[in-house]
Amino acid sequence: MVVSQAPGQCRSRGTYFATKAAQTKLQLAQRHGWRLWIAGDESEGIASSAAVAAGNDTAAASQLGLLLALHDARPPPRWLLWLDSELLVTNPRAELPLAEYEAGGTQLVLWGEEGGSGSDRLVVDAAVLALRVGTWSAALLAAALDLATESAARSRHHTGRSVSALLAELLRAPRWRQHTRLERERPLFAHWRSVAPLLAPPDARTSLSASGAAPVASLPLATSFRGCGLCAATAPPASLAACRAALMRTFTYTSNFALRPLGARHAVLGSTHVRPTKGGGDGDGGGGGEGERGGEWLSEHRDSLGQCLASLVVVGSQRSGLASLHGALKRGWDRRVRVHAGEREQHFFSMDNRFRLGPLPRGGKSGHRPHAWMRASARRHGRTAAA
Repeated sequence: MVVSQAPGQCRSRGTYFATKAAQTKLQLAQRHGWRLWIAGDESEGIASSAAVAAGNDTAAASQLGLLLALHDARPPPRWLLWLDSELLVTNPRAELPLAEYEAGGTQLVLWGEEGGSGSDRLVVDAAVLALRVGTWSAALLAAALDLATESAARSRHHTGRSVSALLAELLRAPRWRQHTRLERERPLFAHWRSVAPLLAPPDARTSLSASGAAPVASLPLATSFRGCGLCAATAPPASLAACRAALMRTFTYTSNFALRPLGARHAVLGSTHVRPTKGGGDGDGGGGGEGERGGEWLSEHRDSLGQCLASLVVVGSQRSGLASLHGALKRGWDRRVRVHAGEREQHFFSMDNRFRLGPLPRGGKSGHRPHAWMRASARRHGRTAAA
């Protein structure tokens, strides 16, 4: 499986989106035992050396060049599954019947539709693309690369056409069309506005398709967030907020598939909080997993991450260089030191309400546990890692 973008290629909050997208794809690969290739800096060099001609550095040429280069991977893959960066896997249980495709002579699988009788109109979308590795697919990719180079040369802004447009043109020829399957029966992906309303928190005692959620079989393999601009945060604020909310619903719904064997779940879609299930089990009707205790442990561990106490506190004053020290440690100056994720200053001495809590117990009064002021800070600001 080839993922088109590494999380580090996003900026600011977009890194979080790309990480969640990659995480759902990793879960899909683990579930099916597939190898995973995340396209990044390393693969850009591979793609450029894979017959990307005449300085053609368009996105389409990079994708096609990478897929062509991966034909030479060792051990050689039978199929390559490409997933665009704007996709989150929604249904890890979705099966691609590769043996059925091979038996029917299919070499390329993607979403698409043809025009009516007598029309040569063909619309395809290569956001999800399955390609059987062999001489046929290598020749197809080489032909698409030639088209991409010609298109980029004609383009005033040197952007060229998308992979979908290039494949749509090639598939008009019988040589390519007869070995291509335009998949409509098994939904490969759908837009988030149509998928998000179908998702509902699973009931711990039933399968993930119950409790008002759409049957798992009817959900697409992936959900597209194309147009949201989540990686670069280019969408209008209102639209961006709706996209992010739908993204978290989709991510937590998919994450529940991985949590069920541990006896845990996201009880509220859109929230990263994990809670134990009541009945345990893996949600597939086959038992296994660590059951309820596994979920309890996971929940307790997750909650404890927000209340870690520092093992070292530096007492300082204004203009004493502590901001520089804090910045150096937070940037990883010493890997043995981890800096808390909240505000830099705890204001123990300068704020009366915190000072009254005290650093040590006072006569057994309730609420005065050791380092109570640090615990309160940890709850307010999330993780406070040990220094």
